[in-house]
Amino acid sequence: MSARQKIEDVLKTTPHISLDDLQKQLPDINPVTLKSEFYRLKRKLFGSVPRKKIKEPKKIKKKSNRQRVLAYLHKNTDASLDVLQSAFSEMKETTLRNYLSQWKKEQGPKVQTKQTRKDKPARNSDHELIESLKKTIAAQEKTINAMSKTFELLSPVSDQGELKGMTIAEIKRIAITYLKSIKELKIKR
Repeated sequence: MSARQKIEDVLKTTPHISLDDLQKQLPDINPVTLKSEFYRLKRKLFGSVPRKKIKEPKKIKKKSNRQRVLAYLHKNTDASLDVLQSAFSEMKETTLRNYLSQWKKEQGPKVQTKQTRKDKPARNSDHELIESLKKTIAAQEKTINAMSKTFELLSPVSDQGELKGMTIAEIKRIAITYLKSIKELKIKR
């Protein structure tokens, strides 16, 4: 009788026999052949072979640091780097800075406008900024011209002698003009 036939006979008489028990009953059959024929015949005779189901413990996925920080930022859109450092004190500052930067890029302009500093007014366009700089430069040029004239008048090397014949009222008028130009410069900054 062939090995296959022997295994089939045992399976028909005892359908719930285990592989170990079968090996004990048929020690003369090669273990590799016995195993392959056992499972093949069991499927053929009884359908699929039920295997022992081992219950695996549920794995709890731990969130990465990046996921934790991004989740925090989604809840607290106005959070600054200082707030992140206090909330995630175990992380490095550079790591938090990178996560904050990445999150701002992902969110686009809607979040970036919320996170702009409140003490600096946002400009609408580059054109307004350029115009403002041009006005500042013009005011500074006026101040420089007034200061140059004052230095020329007050210079002891001046060969024109303009101060010799000036009254105190005229000198005050020059000084007032000079101070007004300085005030204009400070106001326009």
